[in-house]
Amino acid sequence: MSNKIQHKRNATWGNIPAPEQLEDGELAINTFEGKLFLKRSASDNKVVEVGTLAPRVVTLLYPTGVDVVPLFYTPTYFPVGYLKAVLVGSGTPSVTFTIKYGTSLASGTEMVVGGVTCTNTTTGMTLYSTSFDNDTVPAGNWVWLETTAIAGSVIALQVTLVAG
Repeated sequence: MSNKIQHKRNATWGNIPAPEQLEDGELAINTFEGKLFLKRSASDNKVVEVGTLAPRVVTLLYPTGVDVVPLFYTPTYFPVGYLKAVLVGSGTPSVTFTIKYGTSLASGTEMVVGGVTCTNTTTGMTLYSTSFDNDTVPAGNWVWLETTAIAGSVIALQVTLVAG
């Protein structure tokens, strides 16, 4: 006779289990959305969605140094694994930008306090979440890019956020 394994389940849209509701390594299922969650180790104490979150990409043409560009809204938390950026331009192009999140575009939390400067026009620059001050976007937040400085002739800035 086989044993039936049942995981914690919920049928409410947007419901994510809290860390204290799961043991380390325990799975939970949101049957309404078809999502699977896992509690990571106690030292991390985070519940993560199992599966792939699509990378979020924005291309900003002719950045000005005062741009505010909404990237996406996340109904569930979004753990950032790394950020990748590349420029198209000439004359030693450079763009300083920051990625923020918050419930309103009026004010937010910087992922990397002080922002990031990209000068790479070939292979792009990579910044891993270990260099972030805030690497997890809470549920119910907007994520946006703000440019703060431009040098040289910049035609385009492309930034990709990859879930971790």
